[in-house]
Amino acid sequence: RKWPGSPVPDGALLLRTVRELGGAVAVAEVLTRSGTTRTRDHLINIGNWISYDEANALWDAASEVMHHRRLARRVGAEAGTQLAGSHVASALRSLGSPEEVYRQLVTTTAKYSTIATIEIVDLRPGVTEIAVRAVAGYPRSVHLCDWVIGLFSQPPVLFGLPAAEIVHDACAAFGAPECRYLVSWQADATAPVSAAEIDRLQRELGSMRERLRGMFDTAAD
Repeated sequence: RKWPGSPVPDGALLLRTVRELGGAVAVAEVLTRSGTTRTRDHLINIGNWISYDEANALWDAASEVMHHRRLARRVGAEAGTQLAGSHVASALRSLGSPEEVYRQLVTTTAKYSTIATIEIVDLRPGVTEIAVRAVAGYPRSVHLCDWVIGLFSQPPVLFGLPAAEIVHDACAAFGAPECRYLVSWQADATAPVSAAEIDRLQRELGSMRERLRGMFDTAAD
């Protein structure tokens, strides 16, 4: 089962974190315990996808090897940190506020995710609530939820704010009908942005979506 945007985002960040914490020996142990037939080079190549089951096996193995139950949360936050240092960060900051970044994040994910539906339940300055419901055949896992929590904590950091606080009381991995993430941050510290900047960013994000759609079409072929 192919999973675009798996909880191991191309595998690179997970293995990079394991290497930072435990070195090359830990990476080798993770690969062995997971039972994957992929090489390290394959997993760290951002152009490669892996299946949902392979992703969860890697998460399980990495958590065991590193003795870190919340390793996925750290990796999710690291994904946000990587984004903050990329060329995409300035475009996202041009949206003007973390709430607009969350809006775009959910909108884009909803279009391309094959393993879950995602929607914004509430969105206002300083607070958003996001609901995620698993697609049949792709049950939510604790590791995936932790990765999402780490990722959702980072948009405020793009604006020089502390990471968001995440409350995840309803979790489908533990039997809830859907996952709910209540995200809060310091809304009063963000700077206003002009309508022209927002319009420019919307065009840029549209172009990015088209490139992403083309990538998926090529992969399907």
